This record gives sequence, structure tokens and C-alpha cells, in this order.
Amino acid sequence: MKNVFLSLLFLASAALPSYAQFAKHDWSNQLLGETYLSDGNSFYRQNQIEVDAFGNIIGAGTNGFSEMNQYSFKKSNSDGELIWVKEMGTGNTDISSQLIDLETDAAGNVYLLGLFKGMLDVGTSDDEVLIGDPFTDARFFFIAKYSPDGDLLWSFCYDAKRLIPRELELSPVDGSVTILGYYFLMMDDYILDPDIEFGVLEQRFGKGLFLLSLSSAGNVNWVHGLGVPQSMMSPSDLLIDSDGQIILSCFATDVFTIGGVEVGEEDKNSLLVLRFEAPNTIEVLQEVSTSGSSFNHVHGILLSNFTEPNYSYARLHKHGNDLWLSGVFSDEISVNDNYLEQINDSNYSNFLLKLHEDPDSIVLLEVPRNEFTPSLEFSSNNDDMLVLTGYFQEPTDFDWTSGERILSPSGNGSAYMLGVSNDGDFMFADVLAAESNSVFYDIEYVREDKFILTGSFLNEMDASLNLDTTIIYDCEQTNGFELQVDIRVIRAICKDTVEVMVDHNGELDLDIQMVDDGSYTEYENPLEMTLSADMLDCQSIAEGEYVELSVTDNILGYTDVCSSYIIPIDMVPPVALCQSAALHVDGDGIAELSVEDVDADSYDNCTIDTLVLSQYVFDCTSQSSQSVSLTVTDASGLSNTCEASIILVDDIIPAVDCEDQTVYLDENGEVDQSILFDQGTVSDNCSIASLELLLHEDICLTSLTELQAELVAIDAYGNANSCELNVMVLDTLSPALECRDLRYTLSVDQEQLFLEAEDFVQQLSDNCAIADVSVFPEELGIDDLGVNSLMVEATDLQGNKTTCIAQLDLFALLNAEDLLYMPNVFSPNNDGINDQLSPFCSKKVERIEQFTILDRWGNIHYEEKDFEPVNSGLGWTGTFAGQPSPMGVYFYQLRVLAVDGLHYEFIGTVNLL
Repeated sequence: MKNVFLSLLFLASAALPSYAQFAKHDWSNQLLGETYLSDGNSFYRQNQIEVDAFGNIIGAGTNGFSEMNQYSFKKSNSDGELIWVKEMGTGNTDISSQLIDLETDAAGNVYLLGLFKGMLDVGTSDDEVLIGDPFTDARFFFIAKYSPDGDLLWSFCYDAKRLIPRELELSPVDGSVTILGYYFLMMDDYILDPDIEFGVLEQRFGKGLFLLSLSSAGNVNWVHGLGVPQSMMSPSDLLIDSDGQIILSCFATDVFTIGGVEVGEEDKNSLLVLRFEAPNTIEVLQEVSTSGSSFNHVHGILLSNFTEPNYSYARLHKHGNDLWLSGVFSDEISVNDNYLEQINDSNYSNFLLKLHEDPDSIVLLEVPRNEFTPSLEFSSNNDDMLVLTGYFQEPTDFDWTSGERILSPSGNGSAYMLGVSNDGDFMFADVLAAESNSVFYDIEYVREDKFILTGSFLNEMDASLNLDTTIIYDCEQTNGFELQVDIRVIRAICKDTVEVMVDHNGELDLDIQMVDDGSYTEYENPLEMTLSADMLDCQSIAEGEYVELSVTDNILGYTDVCSSYIIPIDMVPPVALCQSAALHVDGDGIAELSVEDVDADSYDNCTIDTLVLSQYVFDCTSQSSQSVSLTVTDASGLSNTCEASIILVDDIIPAVDCEDQTVYLDENGEVDQSILFDQGTVSDNCSIASLELLLHEDICLTSLTELQAELVAIDAYGNANSCELNVMVLDTLSPALECRDLRYTLSVDQEQLFLEAEDFVQQLSDNCAIADVSVFPEELGIDDLGVNSLMVEATDLQGNKTTCIAQLDLFALLNAEDLLYMPNVFSPNNDGINDQLSPFCSKKVERIEQFTILDRWGNIHYEEKDFEPVNSGLGWTGTFAGQPSPMGVYFYQLRVLAVDGLHYEFIGTVNLL
């Protein structure tokens, strides 16, 4: 019998990108009835469900009668159709049997872990009976392996007074079976198998954990005890990953050491996650601190009313590289630096914890309150989603990330499904409506986003889903059910960014086709799409804005939402408007231009981003009249430019402070203006264009006295200022003089030449005026014939002198009779008069080359050669060979060198008396 009873009460939110999951039923079965189990005054809770490697569904649970509880398990195909069903413990001695765990291996074999009292019929033949203690209430636990057809392969049992199991797991590596449980108050060592090395559990007085490993054939491999003898440890969950690694969770209320690590807190609960390497090595993976006493009564549940659902307080889940825990806490829980405080008003809250080596990647969440530890399963089709099941009795906020998805149970309580992302974000939630006490116990992933769930309800259950027919179940006893749901997708897919052209008014018109990027539904109903806005204003959204696309299935009422970031594309450049501006140069010579000085209300259809000038700062080196450009750029990067005329104005006059100064004339006979900046304190905010010293007299014609002067400063912008001062004008520059050489010839009768200095001046100048030009010597005579060096000296009005050397080559015109006089009579009688005969030469004779006296017979009475013509002391004394020469007429011969360089000869007679 297939029935529908799932009701969706709200719609899920969407992130970016959105991925909305919605549960839709495939089929459902009411398990109590002729189809499956004996009816009558019985109740049935199917607590365990497993999907084998072939997609078949194995369900197991407890069916209760008035005096005893028995267990049943069944096999169905993926459509929920029954293949076979097995009921165990139907004899009168089989009482209080209960299933604890159910697993299937890769071959489809089924493994059951459970409890019983007395005897338990685990098969269909007489030899398939497990015998405990029929005469007492002693409890035993059993493990049984069944073939895919439900036939018993092997089974055995252990005394549950000593060893109390909690979890069963199969190794995917070697097919071995591992049991996690606890043992306590053992006065002696407990020997499971004396033939193996690790087959003994040591005595203890506290409560510890044990791990029991069996081969796939049911033989003991090893057993290992955890905890010191006085410790209090409670088992929680067990898993074996794809590598065969054994990971377990447990609770401890003491401080003790595991694998060399001290763990636990005094008088507080600590949740430990341990890794065990068979047969005897263990280490701590994670320690989670808790407070309160929410874990203290775990074992009381196991040992008391076994008609209640069996559950764990901290279940382990391995998905990829992530290790997850789901459990129950009170007050608070903390792991590393992550802290969670209970916010529900009830005694307990549920938590979901993803452990990770990186503290920033740890996810710690408080999930909606549940009377039982949430069952959790991962979707193999969607690695980012995990589905939890639970039970709630009060209005609950299922979306803790936003606080807007508050759901209310129907009647006294309802079961829920909750989808959570791998990062702990809310994805979806569904509620099973019932008048009272609808509960999900377990969940398994089937295939292609399909999940199988098992649970129970009491009394009537209103199970309407959208437009499906409402079906009422009427049951006076607890009724088990199983349900297959399809977690399908309605996905709103938006383009990450959408570029929309902006018109001249700055508006953007949107339509759905611009935003939608393939939104779809896996259901068959058409979708309706709406945008949160179809018109935007680029001036208000600036760089961009998110717009939501809502995708709705109006038949089912499902809606998903995604967002696109709308980016305005503006192809209209801004309008740049400029105006002229006059800038005043300040006291530092700087003029600053602002955008406001130039901008004449430039505008854009959207938003102006920047207004930039080509130049902001001007100084005195800038041209007084020039242009600048204003570039206007909008938010889209489009720009436009205009030109503005800029006039620089300087109305600050130079500062001039005069002091009496001494100035010097330059080569032009003017004051050297280059020294004026040092002669007075002159400054300007810009620069001095000219600085001039104005004298009121001709300084070249003025004696060296103080003169009245005016110092006039004019800056680059024509601003002038002046001051009065006394100046002493000095000329230290000598005249510029260049001499020239001359040739001069004395006339026949000229013996003296007076020189004129100007005759020897080639060039003469002075920065002012020449006072005198002179030559040294001032005269030359016949004695100076030849080249003479003369010094010419020029003196200016201030007494500065300059000299140069000139050459005068002096020549003379001569008559022979003017050269010398020779007496014709002389009397050497020693009377002191005319006693010696010598020629009387003029200054025109340079040298006497030969002077000879001959008698008439040609005898030489006297001869002298090469001597000075003047004052030489030479001459004929009228003797010859030491004897007076006879009186008479004698002849003389003279040859002289004249000043003109010619040789002259003279012959004559002289009468010796």
C-alpha cells in the first residue's frame, strides 16, 4: 500500500548562486498491516534503515505485543515493494528482543546487532536459536549475518551484563565486523578468546569502552578496552572509512590520558573523537568541551524501556575529507575557538559540527531542537548538501542564518527534514504534518537525490502535499512508516553580471532575458519569472546594483531566487563646460587653481566621477595669459574636455630698501647694474625684471664725490618701487691703449725732433674720458738715429693709467762738408795751442774708420784706425818715429762712417809749422 503524507510548509532561500532543494514524495508505506507484519494489538517502530549496494532497502525495527517485544527486518526494492520480511523472537521465551544496529556489505549481506533475554530465534530452523539465560532476566547481545535472501549465515551472542554493544560497522577493506560498546564493574579479566593475543579485557571498576573485531565469518579477531580502570567513558558512535580507518566518538567525565594526550575535565562532559589502529593503538583526533548533564543518562535508556527508539548522542559522519558530528548538548559546547551556547528554552539542543584541521574551516551550528539525536545523510549527487531528520514540538527557526523560517509542528509534534550546505548554510526544510508524534528515525541516500526515511506516527496523520489528495491514517497504536522523497531542484540561475546600456536620461530598462541564465526545474510544471525591478537609474545605482530574479512553480508553490549584478554601460560622454578665471599670485609667488574656478556646471547623464585640470599650480615663471584644460570623466570612464583662459595677476610691488653704496663704472662708463641686488635689499613675490640705479649727473665728468641716486626695481608684471641713496662712483678701469711704430727722417739741417704722443697711438679708448696722453722721451736728436723704443702713457680722468711701447726708426739727410772740419795748419810746439792734429767731427759721424798723415813722398807719418770721433784723445803730434817731422806740407786721408750708415772719405793738406 503506497500512500502520501509529506507536506511542505515553506519555501527555501537562495544564496548566490542559488540552489534551492525541495522535497517531493515518491512513495510511502504504512508498515503495520497485513502486507508486512502481523496486526492485532501490536505497534511497530522501524528504527533502522539501510540501502544496500544494489539499491534495495533493508529496514529493521521492533514490533510490540501486549507482553513482549520482538524485532523484524525486511527487504524491499527501490520502489518500496516488499521482497521478503523476517520476524524474530516469536516464541514465548523470546522476550524484549531489540535491534540496535543494521548494516549491509558490498555483496548485499545483512548484519544485525541486537539484545534479547532468554532465547532468541534468529532463523527458521531449530538450530538457529540463540540461548542466553531462560531462567533469569539476564540480557545478552547478539550479532547475526544474513544472506541477500534473508537466510541466516552465522550468529553468536555474549553476556550483555559484561559487554553492552552500541554500534556495528563493516570494514570496506576486509569485510570485518567491528562492535563498539562499553563494559563496567568487572572484578576479573574477561576472556573472549584464549587462542588470540588480543582477546582479553582487563578488570575495571569504572566504565570503559571496548572495541570487538570479528571476521566476516564471525570469528573473533581481537578485542580492545579503552580507559583507565576508574574512568567513566560512554560510547557514542563508530565509523570505518574507505581506508579501513576506525574512528569512534565517546563521552568522558574524568581526566585521563589517551595515546599520550591528557583529555577530559573534572566533573564535566567531554566529547572525544578517537582514531584506533588495530589492535591496540589509539590517538585523540578532537576533544569537544561540553557542560551540563545531557549525556549522563545514556545508558539508562539502553537498559530500561527498550520499546523506546534507540539512538546515539553524538553520531559520526565521514564525507570526503570532512568529519561531521551530530548530537545533543545542554548549556554550551566549544571546540577550539568556536563556541556555541544553547539558545532553546528546553533542556537540550542539537548541534552539528564539522571538524577540520584549520580552525577557520570548523562549522559549529545549533540545529532545530530534537528529542533525539538528528539522523544525517549526505547526497552523493550534491557534495555540498547534507540532510538531517528530527522531531520538534514547538515553533522553531529552521533558518538560523536569517531568523525568518519559523515553522510550527502539527498537533503535539512533527518530524522534519533539514538540508544544510557543506559550509553550514541553510538550504531547505520540510515538515511532516501529523496530529501527534510523527517521528523520523533514520535516513539513507538512495540515488539521484532520492532519500529513504523511516519513522512512526500515532493516531491520525494528515499527509497532504500541494494538490495531492489528503489521506488520513487511523491507527490506535504506534504505526511505522517508510517514505521515499525526491530532493529535487528548482534553480534560479542568474548571470553573475549584466551590462545594460544607459540612455541619455540615465535610465536602464531591464527584462528577464537579460538576467536569466538558464533557470530550470526538475519538476514538470512551468516556471514563472519576475524581476525585483525592471527600471533602474544609473545615478542612484552608481557602479552597479543587485536585482533579484524570482523563479516560481505556481503549481507546487516553490520559489527560488537568484541575483544578478546590474552594471550600467554608459556610452554617452559627459558635457564639459569651462569658464575663464583670473588668479592672483600670492606673497609666495604661487597661484592655485581649483576645479570650481573653471567648471561651469559640467554634467553627465549618469554620474560624474572626476573633474581633472591639466594644471593646478602656477608660479611666476608661468605665462601671465594661458589656457588650461578641464577633463570631465563619468563613472563609465567616458570623458570630455574643455579649455579655459587663465589670467595671472600680480599686484604686489617689489620691496626695496636702500643704503648708501659705492658703485663702480663698467667698461661703458656706466654703473655695473649686476651688483645692485647686493647693494640694496630688493625682493619680490615673483621676480625682479629690472633693477636700475639712476644718477642725476654725468658721472664721467664728475669728481669722485657722493652723488644722489635712485634705485628703481620693476618686477615681471610691471610693478615698480624705488628708493633714494647716496653713491660713491668709482672707476677702476684703465684706458685701453694700443701703440703704433713710426719711421722719421731728419732734414739736412735738423738735429732735434720733438715727439707728439698722439703720433704713436694706434687706438685709445676709455669707459669715461682721457685726461692726458704722453710719450717718453719727449724728443730725439741726430744722436738717436736708428730704432728708438718709446713709452706712450694714457691717463683717464680718474687717474687710471695705461702704457704701451712704440718703435721710432729715425733717419737723417747729410752733406759731406757738414760731417767734419780738418785744420790746414798746426804747430805742435807744446804751447798748448793746436799741438795735436785731429779732425773735428759733427754728431753725424758715427766712427772714424781711418786717419792717415803722409809726406809728399808717400811716407806715413801717422795712422790710426777705428776710433771714436769725439774725445778719443787720438791725433798726430807732428812726429815720426819719435822725431819731429820736418815742417812743410803734409797730406791727410780720412774715411768715416756717418749716422746715415754711409762711408765718407776726405783728402786734404795740412801745413806743419
